[in-house]
This record gives sequence, structure tokens and C-alpha cells, in this order.
Amino acid sequence: MANLAFKRGLRNVATLAINNDYGVGFERVFVETFEKLGGTIANKANPTRYDPKAATFEAEVRGALGSKPDGLAAILYPETGGAILKAAYEQGLLAGVQVLLTDGVQTEDFAQLVGKAPDGKLILAGALGTVPGADGASLATFTQAFKEKTNTALGAYVPHSYDAAALVAIAAEAAKSGRGEVIAAQLRTVANPPGEEVSDVCQALVLAREGKEVNYQGASGNVDLDEFGDVRGSYDVWTFTDAGKIEVVDRVSS
Repeated sequence: MANLAFKRGLRNVATLAINNDYGVGFERVFVETFEKLGGTIANKANPTRYDPKAATFEAEVRGALGSKPDGLAAILYPETGGAILKAAYEQGLLAGVQVLLTDGVQTEDFAQLVGKAPDGKLILAGALGTVPGADGASLATFTQAFKEKTNTALGAYVPHSYDAAALVAIAAEAAKSGRGEVIAAQLRTVANPPGEEVSDVCQALVLAREGKEVNYQGASGNVDLDEFGDVRGSYDVWTFTDAGKIEVVDRVSS
């Protein structure tokens, strides 16, 4: 998000975060990264962190946006995030401000929660957000199967969660054990080269059961694990269209 903000020409950004581990942690990394890029945090001296149990948010939005930044990094949850951005709009504080959103509010319902301007346009039309991307070999097949099974569209983190569970299952089969430390020791073996590239979990389990090397290719990506146990992937940049639909407009590699 920090790179996106700077790339889009924003130089003076305020932060507004839900006061929990997710919000404060996300805010801290955003501030550090944006400043390293050369940007300024408008409310760094008094970061705006809101209580999700609060009844009103007028003071919070004035604290974040009163200095008239050119961007707002809004780290929210849908239930309260909708009300807080609506309050900011009603006070005239979103005029000329590029709103940046996180994965926590990447739902079409969220745009409806914030509401519409008097001219009928969505307040959040044109807001930008970031979310871990997915571009794995089996993404199309997985997406179709997920929709058929759940009758819902694929949401944030769904393919990533599926791949995480798949890797644990394949590693357990390869280890011939259900013990956590033994499974952990096998994760890189079944996620990384060498090994037969396979995207079907059942096929991967058969290969592992037969003692053959597996290089699982996930729905989210190739899921190769680095020395820290992390997967290097990509982030999607998304926006709300005038009709309130979510549209991916860019992809950034991590």
C-alpha cells in the first residue's frame, strides 16, 4: 500500500486504523515504508486509532483528516469502517483525498455501507485497495469448484488458505506422521523444487504416499517457501467502480 501510494503521486498521507493488532500492526509498517520512500505522515505525532465499540467517529475523522492530506490509509473492518468513512464524507473531509483501503474491507457490501453522494454516485468509487493476489496454475479450476460448492465468489485469502491446508496434508503424508514438528520439517520438501510439479492435491497425496518427490503448485501461486518460511507472491490493486463492483486494476510483485 505504501508503494502504491507513492507511485500514485501521494506525498502527505494520513492514517486511520482500527485499534487492534491488525490495525496498529498494518499502520506501523505502512508508516515506516512510506517514510522510507520519501513520503510524510500527516498525523504521525498523533496517530488516529479508533475504538470499534464507539458510537460516533466525528473526532477521529477530524484528527486524521483535519490537516488536509492528499491521501488516507484507512485500515478498517467493514462493520465500523463504513460508518467512519461516511462520517468523514459528511464532514467534507474526503474532498480531494485519495482513499486507500486494505484487504479487510474488500467486499462489495462495504461500498454500500459507506453509501452514496447526493448525485447518486458511490462515495468510495475510485478508492484504491490492496490484497494478496492469486495467479496459480490451478486457480481457474479452484475458483470454479469453489463457486459450485459454496455459491459465492472467491474472496480474499481463500486460495491462500486452501494451499496452506493442502501443504500441511501433503507434508503429513510425506512424513508418514501427524506430529507438528515432523510435518513442519517436510513442508519445503513438498512445496519447493525438485519434485514433480502437481496442482491436484489428491494426485500430490498419492505421489507422497508412494515416496515420490512432490513440488505442489497451488491455486494462489507456486507456494515456494523461502528461508523464513514465507511465500513470495503478488498483490492485487483493486478499486470500486461507479456501480460498486470490485475491479482489479494492477498487480504488484512482492
